[in-house]
Amino acid sequence: MPIGDLAPELGVLLTAVATLLLAMVLPKRRHGLCGGLAIAELAVTASVTIQ
Repeated sequence: MPIGDLAPELGVLLTAVATLLLAMVLPKRRHGLCGGLAIAELAVTASVTIQ
């Protein structure tokens, strides 16, 4: 299985881990950044998957 087939799943997984780690170190008032990061990754993954 080529790595290109796994790239969207790996991207979502790595972004989810990064979002959780970021939420752990950021103050509560900055947690909106984590949501923005998650939405941006979903958009990127969707665009890569569609192509």
